[in-house]
Amino acid sequence: MKTQKGFSIFELLAVIGIIAILASIAIPNMISWRNDAKLRSASNIIRGDLQSAKARALRENAIVVVIFTANVTCPQF
Repeated sequence: MKTQKGFSIFELLAVIGIIAILASIAIPNMISWRNDAKLRSASNIIRGDLQSAKARALRENAIVVVIFTANVTCPQF
């Protein structure tokens, strides 16, 4: 009898099918996780900005205004 080396086309198609099924399950979860991470990051930045404004107001004994604008990465006091 001849020894078999490698895989048959059916075995390869079965593996590709399993990978496709797993990917179709995993990709939406990864997208959702990424959006949640962005939201948590933004809320942490806002919290830090507000804490910084509070500390500055207490330090200077003055009113501090925090202005939120789109696409600004650093706080504007």
